[in-house]
Amino acid sequence: MQFFSKDSLSLSCEGNSTEWRVRRFIKYDHLAYCSSWGTMTGSTCSINSNGISGVYWCESETGQFSNAANITVQSGDVILVSSVHPVTEGHSVTLSCRLRTEKVLYSVDFYKNGKLISNDASGELFISEVTKSDEGFYKCEGRDSSQGFRSLKSPKSWLSVKYFHPAASLTVSPPRMQFFSKESLSLSCEGNSPEWRVRRFIKYVHLAYCSSLGTMTGSTCSINSIGISGVYWCESETGQFSNAANITVQSGDVILVSSVHPVTEGHSVTLSCRLRTEKVLYKVDFYKNDKLISNDASGELFISEVTKSDEGFYKCEGRDSPQGFRSLTSPESWLSVKCEYKIKNAVIISLIILLLLVLYCYRKSKGEICSF
Repeated sequence: MQFFSKDSLSLSCEGNSTEWRVRRFIKYDHLAYCSSWGTMTGSTCSINSNGISGVYWCESETGQFSNAANITVQSGDVILVSSVHPVTEGHSVTLSCRLRTEKVLYSVDFYKNGKLISNDASGELFISEVTKSDEGFYKCEGRDSSQGFRSLKSPKSWLSVKYFHPAASLTVSPPRMQFFSKESLSLSCEGNSPEWRVRRFIKYVHLAYCSSLGTMTGSTCSINSIGISGVYWCESETGQFSNAANITVQSGDVILVSSVHPVTEGHSVTLSCRLRTEKVLYKVDFYKNDKLISNDASGELFISEVTKSDEGFYKCEGRDSPQGFRSLTSPESWLSVKCEYKIKNAVIISLIILLLLVLYCYRKSKGEICSF
């Protein structure tokens, strides 16, 4: 959402149209097409030196409108790197403080709606499971030296959170696909029904209810000592079915910690390799569809912007000592990626763009009237 002046960027349009144009609204010049401030090639607008903040969106010849992006251009030394699109509830998001010179910022503070919420030496604010209460204006402030001689602040950016409410949903806690044998877990059902039951399918025993493998309390099934892999889901008395979770139980020493639910394109995801004893794993390799894709000393694989091509079977392999005497491999887990839903109703999108323009004017005008 934020760029330094003179930064380059591109804005690409996707949808069921062969002809696209990118438009921009700024405070004084009002509406303009890409051709007046950039280069339009196919469905992409390229800007080599962006100097003006504004609201950007795509329009098609057939009247389709994309989501809008409120881009802030910073002439100062620090920007806040945040999500362009609304973050779905339950997903993770990372905000980071970036210096124009790419040097390290020290003692970075993060603010939400003007209140200090975090101080982080790494310059990042990580929210693991976003809720609607995380929505707000964020900014960061850091020092340009360890002695803190000069304080540098970013502009503020709005973090938008959208609801995720399927007709019925299954929540796994802890939120992962793989468990060690004898571990405890709970499976909770949510939706428009007062009565829920959890079911499991396994290869030989076929279908079973929570009562045969754990304790059902309200809409939650608690399993104190899991021992068998299987597919779990929720059913309601009214015939609703939730998403299903394919849970793998590992009798060995290593599991892959991955997302239970499909990851939305454009969002981030972290896969990690975990040892049963909670000790450190060394020289951790990550595989996708049996091909080595990463070696990470931290034992994590971070994908910053997931695409459909990231979908596949993942596993990890680590050593139990720096010398690597014993290699330990996790089972495989499927990482599912879902396409981000793009609203194509021109009336709704027009209203969203109008609201963004009003918000933009309100923030920039400081009491002046913004006319359209």
